[in-house]
Amino acid sequence: MPVDLQRSHLLINLLEISTSLAVVSAFLKSKGLHHSAGSWTAMRNLRLLKHLQDEAISNNDLEKLVQEAEEYGRQHVFLYSCDPSAARAMMDRGKVDRELRSRGLDRLIGASKLVEDPQGTEIVDVRWESGSNKDFALVIKEVELRVYTKYLGVEQRGTQLLKVYDRINERAVNIARLHISGALEIRIASRRNTTKYEQDIYDFFGRIDGLIDSLEFTEHSITTGKDYIWKNRKALSEQIRSVDATMRNAAGNVLRGATGRVGSDLSDDDAVSDSLDVLLGGDANAYCDSTNIYFKPTQKMSAETHVILSGEPNEFALPAKCAKSDYEHVLEQIRLFNR
Repeated sequence: MPVDLQRSHLLINLLEISTSLAVVSAFLKSKGLHHSAGSWTAMRNLRLLKHLQDEAISNNDLEKLVQEAEEYGRQHVFLYSCDPSAARAMMDRGKVDRELRSRGLDRLIGASKLVEDPQGTEIVDVRWESGSNKDFALVIKEVELRVYTKYLGVEQRGTQLLKVYDRINERAVNIARLHISGALEIRIASRRNTTKYEQDIYDFFGRIDGLIDSLEFTEHSITTGKDYIWKNRKALSEQIRSVDATMRNAAGNVLRGATGRVGSDLSDDDAVSDSLDVLLGGDANAYCDSTNIYFKPTQKMSAETHVILSGEPNEFALPAKCAKSDYEHVLEQIRLFNR
């Protein structure tokens, strides 16, 4: 079957937006194909399109690469849970298909929509993660146009001084992933100008209502996990490097410790760590309010991954892009620490 080159070009455009030449080169190298390219033009024309036409790779391969590039990292993740029976009902393929048809989104049944330059906010992908003929997660992806202004300076026009701003359009990707267990992740692309995401979550839930029923869910707090990470920092030192932590007592008073050098581990400084322990251990209602950590590379991870556990009780953030395997490991460990 001839390759759909129009879709190929769109996928390559999305790769250029969301990832690096090095990542695409590594993907081609893993397939045993010619992979070097000094520019995106060369990567497109001399590598990707040629390999597509030779059927050495497919558009499905590129789409999976796009998904990994744009769906993981640089986002705030909010955890929720519901009864597994409610999750199974929401994940039912027949129900999902009917909802998509009622919205006029039939084209998303079995295929994603590629949107390079969103004009607003729209759902572009609804898919299942499956294995052994069983669906174990439902993924809903939307793309969103965000508009920012950047101050450039002052221009003089006659007797007037005018402040000049540049308008910056940004393509953001938000994800909802519902697991058969009832666990739900809402992943909101990080914003430039705020650390508060209540409105984003409210609006996202509104847009996916009918696919995901927000009334079925409760927030899944990770406060226990933050306490566990701090209290067991020595035992976890081969897995996690702590760079700062903040403790809060019943009176609302806080005490923060932070490393002074790049690559340092707060758990190596007993004087600072012990002072935080005094506050945490001296009040039965004290807790770890926030912690800034790095998960060290393991066999399950491709690179050290920065994670910030702060903000809402059910929130953590990944400030930088990361691989899918890195994200999955972080999520698995946070859930494990929170038991």
